[in-house]
Amino acid sequence: MKTLLRVIILCVCLIGVGILASETGRAITAAARTRAEIMALSERDEGTQRAARFLSEQRATTNAIDAYVLDVDDVPRAIELIETAAKRARITASVGSLSAVPVGEYHDRLTVTVSVEGSRAVHERFIETLNSLPSASTIASISLQGTERGWFGTYTIAFVQKK
Repeated sequence: MKTLLRVIILCVCLIGVGILASETGRAITAAARTRAEIMALSERDEGTQRAARFLSEQRATTNAIDAYVLDVDDVPRAIELIETAAKRARITASVGSLSAVPVGEYHDRLTVTVSVEGSRAVHERFIETLNSLPSASTIASISLQGTERGWFGTYTIAFVQKK
């Protein structure tokens, strides 16, 4: 009888140890799954933080570039920039025409045609001042003709303008 009782107690203990081992295995598996999910979330969070830093840097770069791009209603500023360039070159400029042509989804090419009369040196100074305008612009074309009083020039200046 004592032997049978010992066998029963041993079986109960073995069953208990088996149940305990099984539950421990399930807990370890759940903990490992939770750890893997935490690691995935941490990597995703790092990626999100990197993307946020990148966007912040790009925003700063975009803002710096935008300072050189004319706003959609900044046509008077373009004319003012050209007139200021003419004054610095000590010349009188007459604005002839303005036109805007789309060049992409976000920008237009604003062209301003200007007429100028003066000596060759005056035209050289005017070109220098146009090349140093504080905006995203370029001299698209120049046409010079000799006259009795010097040179008559027609300039087409192209600006980048937001839509």
